[in-house]
Amino acid sequence: MLKTKLSECKIENLIDCKYFDEVLKQYRIGRVKPLELNLQKYGDSFTHPLFTKIESRLSYFEWSHFLQLGNIRENALTAVRRGEFDTAERLFTEARVPLKSKLLSFECKLLHETFLEQAQAYLDYCKGNFEAVYSRMFDAISIDMILEQEYNYDIMVIHRIQLLQNLMRTEARSGCLERAMEIASTLLGYLQGTIKNLCLFDSCGRESLNYQPKEVLADTFAAITSEIALILAGKEAQSANHLLAIALENLQLPFANNSCVHQQSYEWIVLKQAIVNYNTVSFLEKTAGFLALGRGGTPLLWYATVIDLLAVCKRFDFVSTKLIVQEVRQDAEKWELCSKRLLALID
Repeated sequence: MLKTKLSECKIENLIDCKYFDEVLKQYRIGRVKPLELNLQKYGDSFTHPLFTKIESRLSYFEWSHFLQLGNIRENALTAVRRGEFDTAERLFTEARVPLKSKLLSFECKLLHETFLEQAQAYLDYCKGNFEAVYSRMFDAISIDMILEQEYNYDIMVIHRIQLLQNLMRTEARSGCLERAMEIASTLLGYLQGTIKNLCLFDSCGRESLNYQPKEVLADTFAAITSEIALILAGKEAQSANHLLAIALENLQLPFANNSCVHQQSYEWIVLKQAIVNYNTVSFLEKTAGFLALGRGGTPLLWYATVIDLLAVCKRFDFVSTKLIVQEVRQDAEKWELCSKRLLALID
C-alpha cells in the first residue's frame, strides 16, 4: 500500500495542468446540458408500459380503484420521507383494506399488493427494520412471479430486479457492503446475459428479458450502476477497488461495443476503475469526455464523477483545479435529483 502511494506521488508530480484545463473545459460544456429523463404518460420506461397494460386488462372500475390506491401509497411514501412514520403506518393500513374486498379481482389485488409491499418496505428500511424489508421484498417477488406466469405480465421481471436492487440498498445501509456488491454483480450479469438465472430464484430464466424494450433494460442497468456509485462515493481507493471488483465479477466490459446494455454506465465503470487504481491521467482523460456528455438520464453517475474529480483536484495547486473546485461548489446548489450523500461530500 505504501509503495502504491509513493508511485502515485511520483506520477502526480509529472501531471501537467493541461489535463485539468481540458476537464474544466468539458465540465463547463456538460453542466449546462439538460437532464434527459424521457418520462411518458405514466412515468418512466418501466412504469408507462406496465400501467398501459394494466389499464387495458382491468375494468374501468378496477382501474380507477387501482389508481386511487396508488395515490394512497404515494401519500404514505411522502410521509415516510418527511419522517412522519405514524401517518405512513395509518395510510398503509388503509391501503390494505381493499385486499380483503370481494369487489376487486385477484389480478387487481396482486398488482396492488406487490407495489404496497415494496412501498411499505421503504418504511421498514427507514426505521432500520431490515428483517421486515427482506420479508416484504420476497413476498412481492413471489407475487410478481404469479403475475408473470399466470397473467402474462412479462414486464414484472423488471420489477423483480428492482426489488432485488432495493435489497442491495438495504444491505449497504446495514453495513454489509460486500453483500450489496454481490447482489449488484448478479443483477448486472443477469441483465447483460452472463448470468442465466437469478441466484435467489432458479426458476427465473432470462426468457422474459427477451420481450423487454432495450430502453427498459438500459434504464434498469443504469439504476443499479448508480447505486454502486453511491456506495463507492467517498471511499478511499483501496476499499473502493475491492468493492468495485466484487460488483463487476459477473460483468463483461465491452469498451466500444454497440451491443452493451447501457454505454454510459460502462464508461463510468472504466473511469472509476482508473481512479481506484491510482491511474490519475487515465481518469482525467476519461472524465473529460464523460462530463462533456452532460447528466443525460443518469445524473447520479455524472455527479459521482464530479465528486471524484474534486478529490483529485484538491491534490494539485493549478489555476484550473482551483476553478473546478470553486465552480462545482457553486453549481452543486442547483443540482437536480442529486443524493444528499453526494452533496455532503463536496465540502
